[in-house]
Amino acid sequence: MQNKMEYDEQLLQALSELPPSDEPEQVPDVINERICRLALQKIQSAADETVVTAEQNFESEDDGKTGRNITMHKYSQKGKIGSTINRTLRISLIAAAILCGSAVTVCAVGPQLVTMLGGKIGFFEEAPSQSEVSDPVEAPRTNFVETQKKLEAYNAAIGETVTDNGVSITLDNISMDVTSMDIFLTITGQEAIDEIMSWDDYGPLWNRFFGVGPNFYYATINGETIAQYDVEDWYLNEDGSLKLWRHYILTDVPEGDEIQVVLEDNSALGRSGEWKFTVTLDGESVRAGAKVVQPADYPMPEVTCKDIDGKNYTLNRDLHLSYLAFGPVGGVIQTTVEEKHTTDSDGRDVVIYEGMDAGMLYITDNTGKELHTCKSTAISGGALNLTAPDENATSITLTPVIQQFAEDGGWLGEERTISLDELKKGAKIETSPIGGYTVENFVIKDGAISYDLVPYGWSGQASEVIRPQYDGKITQLEEEVTDLQDGGTATILKSGLLSSTVDPQTGVVSVRHDFYAASDEELETITEWKYDYTEFKLDTENAVTVQLESLD
Repeated sequence: MQNKMEYDEQLLQALSELPPSDEPEQVPDVINERICRLALQKIQSAADETVVTAEQNFESEDDGKTGRNITMHKYSQKGKIGSTINRTLRISLIAAAILCGSAVTVCAVGPQLVTMLGGKIGFFEEAPSQSEVSDPVEAPRTNFVETQKKLEAYNAAIGETVTDNGVSITLDNISMDVTSMDIFLTITGQEAIDEIMSWDDYGPLWNRFFGVGPNFYYATINGETIAQYDVEDWYLNEDGSLKLWRHYILTDVPEGDEIQVVLEDNSALGRSGEWKFTVTLDGESVRAGAKVVQPADYPMPEVTCKDIDGKNYTLNRDLHLSYLAFGPVGGVIQTTVEEKHTTDSDGRDVVIYEGMDAGMLYITDNTGKELHTCKSTAISGGALNLTAPDENATSITLTPVIQQFAEDGGWLGEERTISLDELKKGAKIETSPIGGYTVENFVIKDGAISYDLVPYGWSGQASEVIRPQYDGKITQLEEEVTDLQDGGTATILKSGLLSSTVDPQTGVVSVRHDFYAASDEELETITEWKYDYTEFKLDTENAVTVQLESLD
């Protein structure tokens, strides 16, 4: 097994042998610092003939608030560097050139070990926008401008291909920091793709590729499932290949000098087979620039609610903060919510959830910047993407959000109406007194309505924020269904498919309503839309401020 210092030696050697480039690319500051530090270590080693070692560990310490002992284990590294003065000076000049903006691309230095240095990602570079294509399947369904910038500054090119049963999958790029993992794939297999395209399906063409694989839902990192599948996007490229991007939220710090990622699936484009990728990443580059918050438990007052019969019950809503971190690519927050089974006064089974979901927190940094949580579904629980704080932020404030209820325990709010003209102009959708969304890029085109929802304040997580009121205004698809119990038949109407995806960097939700039979002219007659306004409030008395700590 190649140790860390041997890898650093090969990294510097590879840098020293790279030819100059006419097209400089930005290299992340954390990588610049690492290369310069290694170069300086080389100089010291050559001049003083000393052994350079480094070992860092965090010890257990009390957070001073809850009495809970918390341990954060940092990576440790030991090794020896030796070189000559001449070679050291050459390498140090290369490090200086990097800081001046010279282009450097390094991938797979040494057997299977790769580091996050940055470079172009084909998924983004080759992708047209939706406005440039005749069919949505030919372009990603949203514009990931901020995501592209961060991922192209922090990824590694892999280029490994696995072929089985007529389908070839190439792992083009991988990006990982302490908050997320992103993989980019090119999938070829004309026969399999043609079969999917020829399906007798009235749904939108792009949706046929959803879930047909490869999914890689259970990716492992160092043998553990700390990568929570989140969002994806795809499109058919001009050459007939399928370009696929998958984003995962990490639920713990990837530890170790070498981090092994395993992606494995037995289905691709609806065909059975075996597709497996094993990639070993440089742990130091994965953790570079990371900031974390110590996990802790924060007691909160119980809340009293009413069930559907108007009977009172109490809920424990303590904040169990298990993971909060930021890296060069993104942010993540996870809290622990427990499902408990109990019975009500009449002996009926009741399922309650105790603990505070991360989605019920209004989050700011000490500069006042609002941070937004998001993920691809509105299902509560699990880790959430968290937008980045200000670069100078030193702490994060978590303010609980409490839903208000009517005296009888019912919903406290109202259904509101907004017009089509307001949506086209960029209306603000106030979903509560403390936040909501702003509508942008509202477009009616080719039997579909698409728009972006930009969060402000505390927006919560909803899969459908605004609802078109189309009854009697559009052509709908008729479908005959059969009752499995009595064999009777009935005709139902289907309007279309609602879908959405979320940009993990910004929290912006991109929504599409693909209508099965309605024309654009009919869609323009949907002049009335509805949305829900719900009473929430900020529990500022129980807000918690936590400190950001560097992993470097």
